Amino acid sequence: MKDAIEPASPPLLSTKLYIPHQPLYHISRERLLAKMAMALTCKLTVVTAPPGFGKTTLVSDWVRQFQIAAAWVSLDKGENDLLRFWSYVIAALDPLLPGLAKKAAGLLQPTLTFSIDGLLAWLVNQLFLLEHDVVLVLDDCHLLQSEEVHRSLSDLLEHLPRQVHVCLISRQDLPIPLGALRAKGQLLALEIADIKFTADEMETYWSLQTSTPPSAEDLRLLAARTEGWAAGIQLAVVSQRAGQPGALQHFSGHHRYVVEYLMEEVFQHLPDAVQSFLLHTSILSRMNGELCASVTLQADAEALLRQIGQANLFLIPLDESRYWFRYHHLFADFLSSRLQHEPVKAVSLLHERASRWYEAQGLIEEAIPHALAAGSYERASGLIRRIVPSLFRRRVLSTLYDWLLQLPPPFSAQPEMLLIQSWTELLMGKFDGMQRHLRDLNAALLTMGQTGDPLLLRMGEEVQILENFSALITRNFDLAIELIDRLYARDDLPEQDALPLLLSLGIELNDGAVPFIRSYYGFDGRIKLASRHHAVYDAFISKNGLQRFPYSAYQRLALSELCYERGELEQAERCADAAIALAKPGHLLGAYIPAMIVMSNVLRAQGDLDAAQETLTAALTVLQEHDLLDSHWHSALNAAFIRLALAKGDLAPVRTWLDAAKQQFRPGQEYETLTCIRALLAVGRAEAAVPLAEALLKTARRKHCVMTALEAQLCLAALSHQLGNDHAALLHLHEALTLGELHGYLRTPAEAIREADALLCRYAEVRKKRHMPELQTGVSQAYFNRLLLTAGSGAAASPDAPPVHTLTARELEVLQLLATGRTNREVAAALVLTEGTVKLHLNRIYSKLQAKGRVQAIQKAKEQRLLNR
Repeated sequence: MKDAIEPASPPLLSTKLYIPHQPLYHISRERLLAKMAMALTCKLTVVTAPPGFGKTTLVSDWVRQFQIAAAWVSLDKGENDLLRFWSYVIAALDPLLPGLAKKAAGLLQPTLTFSIDGLLAWLVNQLFLLEHDVVLVLDDCHLLQSEEVHRSLSDLLEHLPRQVHVCLISRQDLPIPLGALRAKGQLLALEIADIKFTADEMETYWSLQTSTPPSAEDLRLLAARTEGWAAGIQLAVVSQRAGQPGALQHFSGHHRYVVEYLMEEVFQHLPDAVQSFLLHTSILSRMNGELCASVTLQADAEALLRQIGQANLFLIPLDESRYWFRYHHLFADFLSSRLQHEPVKAVSLLHERASRWYEAQGLIEEAIPHALAAGSYERASGLIRRIVPSLFRRRVLSTLYDWLLQLPPPFSAQPEMLLIQSWTELLMGKFDGMQRHLRDLNAALLTMGQTGDPLLLRMGEEVQILENFSALITRNFDLAIELIDRLYARDDLPEQDALPLLLSLGIELNDGAVPFIRSYYGFDGRIKLASRHHAVYDAFISKNGLQRFPYSAYQRLALSELCYERGELEQAERCADAAIALAKPGHLLGAYIPAMIVMSNVLRAQGDLDAAQETLTAALTVLQEHDLLDSHWHSALNAAFIRLALAKGDLAPVRTWLDAAKQQFRPGQEYETLTCIRALLAVGRAEAAVPLAEALLKTARRKHCVMTALEAQLCLAALSHQLGNDHAALLHLHEALTLGELHGYLRTPAEAIREADALLCRYAEVRKKRHMPELQTGVSQAYFNRLLLTAGSGAAASPDAPPVHTLTARELEVLQLLATGRTNREVAAALVLTEGTVKLHLNRIYSKLQAKGRVQAIQKAKEQRLLNR
């Protein structure tokens, strides 16, 4: 295809990035070009007027005549999809910043809960590299109805570097705040009063097209009737050239009536063949000779296109080679209104031909609207099913949702279409209808079962996956556990010859969380609940032989992080290894980078700092090989390097990183922000870190994110201690430990207290002497002792406590269950383990506690306060 380009992941149309040429008869409007020159001194230029006033012609003339470095995007309704909008913007900017689109590929990777913040921050930083003025022109902005697109565009304007300017061309005012820009003199606004034709411009334009200047009366009448409206003037000239000099004398009224009247006058004097051609091709948003021939069945379609262009009948070229064209929007609207008087079947047939032509060219997204307009709903449904993985991957969700709403029953009620609509709404954040969709899907499954439909097993699998992800994303964690239990209990899963819909999409399940269990996949850090869920999920994967599927990498990653937090380093290492082995060849960075980070953490905890460094370096090499050093995963990996440097006591790279980071992290970068707080603490800049930690804690509480709240409290404890406020430090530490015990954390609080030994001693002393009643409840002595074991510190242990031994969290869980009188088989069932694994844990427990059996092991554990009461 002549217009297929691939600057990032989605295929884009190059015709939308084309800077329009001047029309055949064109006059240079010097007064307006002088005003447009001010656009290079303003951050934003807005050109607003109804259709037909020459907005696009004015801006493109300025860009071409003054050789402005411009990135141009002609928008349509499809750009209401956030990812698609920014993909086009980046593609337009790519020639001005070579390599920009390639670098953006990682950031444009859609996630299950896509956020634009990281992409915008990166894009602004890239734009600062420009050494000359650049103008980003967005044409037809009135077609943008998406609040998230408007909001992201406002964010870009707020942070633009001085050498980058934005020009918005629209039929109406946009819901973008302009007050601050206007007050700062950074807004240039051109409206009807500015861009309407003056009498001199009308006379020049008339003379250029007719070779004869208008009479004084004609000019007066032209000005009175058209009020400087460019489209009306052009139509009046066309009428004059067609031998209808009195057309304007018989007309008065507003612009919308002018266009209907004058176009009717022009249209009815065209040859019948041309009239028919114009009407039949008016269904096309863009056209070429071959497409027009297929739709109209006229062999001379290409010659007719040239004839229409030479007659100046509002035909606009969309590329340099003049292969693609479109009608001026006003003319297209007029032709469409005329076409409505044609028989419905005849119009449907035109759409059917257009749809089939687009399909044959592989342009399925352009084929679907015509299939829907033709009433070919079965065919439209098939086309949607055919490309839905691509649409999901690129988050072309608004467009897809609009198509789905156009499908009438019974087509919309087909199980596969219901499933697609459910996923679409889930990915769009439209949760209100999810329970209804699930009810409808389960009812459809029941009907399929009664009819023996062969799709039953696969659809049942799809619906269960939808239910599970819906429960996770909407944070209905109790339901998520119930559903995974139900899934594990099934013995009728179909053969796994292909991935279910979601897992075949290539959608990144991790939206940037490090660790991954910080987000929805780890129940927002509720690791006891998450451990219960992932233990069953792990058993389900093993039971059904799903280990080979790349998407199992996410579950292995989550399990690794959970094991690490519980202090089970050996199991964490094994799971991280499995996640890496699956994620790396599958290019699943959201599993690979966090898995490499947790592997490095395990090695660091085991004392092998060199191996920990080598692991992070290997991950960095992968990002370099895929040109992803601008991705948010590189930011997370850098933070992991800094945490390792802090563990080594090497503050030189820490200071360098702090200077570069400037403490500016987007929402969602909790891992990087927490690293920054710890780095500031290490270099003695606690006062600068406190606002970051307090803001993070506030956000974590609002979002009910347990892991982030726990880490923020630990940071505030250390910061308050360094600033001499021990009372606040002890309260923060106690709240953190309370959270830690409640949700089963071990490594994170243990590492924090190891780095703050003096504060820990103070905490133990105050608790023992009961100086602060607030510290007496919420944290058991058994949990406190386990933290000391994990941290490798005995400084704060009770002086009369017996020697302690380093049992892992899993071993403690086994011991706790044994203390309740359970058998090996009952322990295995409770922890979703095999009896052999339980026996292995028991042997290790006996060895560490120097016990001869379970009774003695339980007794020694009680003496050392390792068991919860």
